[in-house]
Amino acid sequence: TTCASAAVSSSVALAILSGVPAAELRHVVADGDRVRLQKVPGVGKKTAERVLLELGDRVRRLLAASPDEPPEHPATTVTTTAGSVRDDAVSALANLGYAEAAARKAVDAAGDPDADLETVIRDALQRLPHAR
Repeated sequence: TTCASAAVSSSVALAILSGVPAAELRHVVADGDRVRLQKVPGVGKKTAERVLLELGDRVRRLLAASPDEPPEHPATTVTTTAGSVRDDAVSALANLGYAEAAARKAVDAAGDPDADLETVIRDALQRLPHAR
């Protein structure tokens, strides 16, 4: 599925992933922490607000659906299978506005099958066209 309007371009998404660890990013978005997002180079007030508006509800629903998720914000290590990491990456890209089929193709083409979620998303974003 695709979002009616995309929150950010792939280059901004890469910048955000480079500036905020994936585990922390979930909580930053869920908490509406615009100031933390603005610390990422290339992310201003409007972009941060757009990310929070577009993704906030989705991230809060995902966190609510994972009751075993630790309540603390620091990055925690979670043991996942390669399949679930890839599925999570496709879901994240779909939430950014990419068609699910295109996201799946980019994730499948991404490098190391044992890579962590952040790496898979970063690799897939580099394979996706900038326009959605």
